[in-house]
Amino acid sequence: LVRDPQGKPQPFVATKSDCQMDMEAWWDAVSNLPYLNAPIIMDYEEIPRTATMKVQRLELERRLMKENK
Repeated sequence: LVRDPQGKPQPFVATKSDCQMDMEAWWDAVSNLPYLNAPIIMDYEEIPRTATMKVQRLELERRLMKENK
């Protein structure tokens, strides 16, 4: 999760290359959580990572802000 330009939680999801996101299952799974934006679906390889494979959330947030200017 990162913040969107309005400060709301923005999830990012990576699926297997041969699978599609089941949005109905997603919304069922998060229905009891606080508000979340619709997930942004990315290829696993597109998600920025550190040398130790941690997701670079600040980089994702920066990209999201840049796209929404």
